Amino acid sequence: MKFKIIVIIETIIIVFLFLLLPLSCSYISEHTTIKDPQWFREVSPDEQHTIVANFIGNNTSERICVQIMIFNENHETSTMMITVDNDGDVPDEKNYRLEWHDEYVKITTINNKGSEKSFRLYWKDLNFSSSTYDESNRFLFDW
Repeated sequence: MKFKIIVIIETIIIVFLFLLLPLSCSYISEHTTIKDPQWFREVSPDEQHTIVANFIGNNTSERICVQIMIFNENHETSTMMITVDNDGDVPDEKNYRLEWHDEYVKITTINNKGSEKSFRLYWKDLNFSSSTYDESNRFLFDW
């Protein structure tokens, strides 16, 4: 009799675990998979420049890789890669700030703890004369 009760309890536990497994997998997938690859797309106030930031891959670590592309009148002029330390969460509109200036744009990333990392891209340093991608205009920032 004790053996039958133990077998029934074990069966109930196994069934419960099998029912719980898909729920936990969907939770993990939902919180580690990047559904929309585009983080942001911003146009300068004078409408001469566009900055687009896209997530690279499905990052499950604390750092997320981002490709930032800069366009001048719909021509890609520069591309750079950065990593954003956001404790594994996908960055959103609260995790960046752009400051447009006549000579440059200041891009600031903000992690979940409020720590900021900023860099400036000067328009004169970017290749605006060619409509083709120039490998010399590739930057890599790793914070």
